[in-house]
Amino acid sequence: MMKASIVRLIVTTALATALPGQLFAQSGNGPADSAEVSADGVQDIVVTAQRRGESLQKVPIAVAAISGDSLVRSGISDVGSLPAVAPGLIMTMSRASVTPYLRGVGTQSGDIGGSGAVAIYVDGVNYAAPAAGLFALNNVERIEVIKGPQGTLFGRNATGGLIHIITRDPSFTPVLEANLGYGNYKTVTGSAYASTGLTDKLAVDLSVYGSHQGDGFGTNLVTGEDAYFRREIALRSKLLWKPADGTKLTLAGDYSNNHNDAGQVKTIAPGTRAIGGVPQRGSIYDTQINLPTKVRAPQWGVSLKIEQDLGAMALTSLSAFRYVKSRANFDQDVTPAPVIDAVFAEATDTFQQEITLGGSLDWLDYTGGVFYMNSSAKSLPIQIRSAALGAQRLDRFVNQGLSSYAVFAQGTAKITPSTRLTMGARYTIDKITVAGRDVAAGGNTAVTPGTNIRSANQDDSYKVPTWRVAIDQDLADGIMVYGSYSRGYKSAQYASQSFTAPPVRPEKMDAFEVGLKSSLFDRQLQLNLSAFHYNYRDIQLIIVQVGTPVIINAAGAKIKGLDFESTWVPRFANNHFTLRAAASFLDGHYTSFQNAPFYSPNPAGGLIVTRGDATGFDTIRSPKFSANVTADYKIPSSIGEFAVGATYFHSSRFNFDPDGHSVQRAYDLLTAQLTYTEPSERWWLRAWGKNLTKTKYYVSWTSQSLGDSIVPGAPRTYGVTIGYKM
Repeated sequence: MMKASIVRLIVTTALATALPGQLFAQSGNGPADSAEVSADGVQDIVVTAQRRGESLQKVPIAVAAISGDSLVRSGISDVGSLPAVAPGLIMTMSRASVTPYLRGVGTQSGDIGGSGAVAIYVDGVNYAAPAAGLFALNNVERIEVIKGPQGTLFGRNATGGLIHIITRDPSFTPVLEANLGYGNYKTVTGSAYASTGLTDKLAVDLSVYGSHQGDGFGTNLVTGEDAYFRREIALRSKLLWKPADGTKLTLAGDYSNNHNDAGQVKTIAPGTRAIGGVPQRGSIYDTQINLPTKVRAPQWGVSLKIEQDLGAMALTSLSAFRYVKSRANFDQDVTPAPVIDAVFAEATDTFQQEITLGGSLDWLDYTGGVFYMNSSAKSLPIQIRSAALGAQRLDRFVNQGLSSYAVFAQGTAKITPSTRLTMGARYTIDKITVAGRDVAAGGNTAVTPGTNIRSANQDDSYKVPTWRVAIDQDLADGIMVYGSYSRGYKSAQYASQSFTAPPVRPEKMDAFEVGLKSSLFDRQLQLNLSAFHYNYRDIQLIIVQVGTPVIINAAGAKIKGLDFESTWVPRFANNHFTLRAAASFLDGHYTSFQNAPFYSPNPAGGLIVTRGDATGFDTIRSPKFSANVTADYKIPSSIGEFAVGATYFHSSRFNFDPDGHSVQRAYDLLTAQLTYTEPSERWWLRAWGKNLTKTKYYVSWTSQSLGDSIVPGAPRTYGVTIGYKM
């Protein structure tokens, strides 16, 4: 009943904003109508980093924009693979969720009720729950990785930046696309996209995706089950209605069920011993957990966007409801013994409503609006069991709530014909709550089963202003420089595993950036540079002791760096050759961190955890250098077109923990593919390979008193895909 009422509220709230008039070609709140503008040389990508459609080269913000075609050519099929095309971005896995880091700024915790320092959006809708962030990239028009604090225009404040995934809108012209693939590890994938006009005012589309990895990358050496696999089904549909000139409504719905054990299943880190002296056995893709692998993360959502032209301005309403539920077995000690096991069963529902008003005058482009989000995250419960520690046998019931209100405005004024000044501000009120209790389960040796061991009911609120100031200057045709100062904020939060503790304080970020954007040699070369300096305060970090995560505030850090992006389409190759290169140089260190966790090996197995001073140490997940190069070459012929492409990615070493105990060594990834398209351009065949050099690397490393555990990145995968397009 509650979910049905919320869906009715979405429709009622959004319809209240509809007014007659002429709709702007590109609204101030949504994706641009077209991702790319065709031209010889480098194509001009239209982005919405400032909540209106603009050329990437005109936006005074560091943005990595990747079209859907580029994702395919680079072998990027899910959110977790994005770092290969966006240097400076790191995706780590935690409890079947993905936690992004961008320019060294991110969130360690995948706890329910938390918010990310790097936010994830799909079509303007914030995917707030950590378990909602890991999904396949099907039906994607483009992705915008917006770097730096987001403290003005986007719904939830974020200190590190955001990842905005824009999916395709329905077409009135019939479209049908489908593909089917098979790869090693008995992996079958398939997707289909269909769209058509139902009337001259109504169009609909449907996207379907499925993936089934029959064999895991490794084996559970205790149970004999597969380990490290991915199986997923996803559906998405949009209904586009233009009832009158100037009015546009888009109703969208999606459902997915992710059965991915990465983040839940872990392996003892090579060269270490877990509690009890258990060493790593087998390959890094094998595990020794005593629990059977059971992971499910279904989610669904519905949204309604109404865009209305009011003549000199446009009014947009975006209403959305999302629900995600995850359930997984989690062996916290990663050994064959039942030292500490848990079943995490969690659910989060989120409602958001945003209304924006935007327009343009001769001298000013402006956007303003209001935003509301309500989120409830609860355990169903979390079942913690231990054969060795009887007092740890308990059921944990936790409900975390969030109510967020914000008002915001931003404008870009033309000071001179070649100079523009941007100023924006946002005022946010966040109210957070937690209600939790631990109940003794059967076999608890400390108290009678059914006894309330501890309970807490807490709430807090925060009122925070954030802002952005930027100035950009055209130096010549196709060359622009800019400078900006931004304040970002990440909400305070409680920890579901230590709900009696006070919340960690909000993070705050002051970011200073200068940049250059240029299109050179008659659009044959696009070259963008940005240099930045971050003052980062009250960083929220997590330590784990005897299986219990505790979130703490590090005092502060300074992060500085340089981003470089280029695209070259030489005219002598008749636009058949494209070379893309990007790099990130990063230097981050803690300016004050007195209570940092320090880990040292315990001779009996596991780790000894102490507290120390990490001032001056490198910030976590901050590689000094990362880069990618993608080359594509098309070869037309009388029997069809052949296209060959390859993407190379490099990351230097970085630390997973502040004390440098857990280290990811430098690594390289190579992806390549060969595609044949027959002359009518309806059928195509692609042979592809990922991680061709069989590089071994980690997407997560957890240090705790029970020992060191890792989640490996995918090994070499390869296969063939056949596709049809009408």
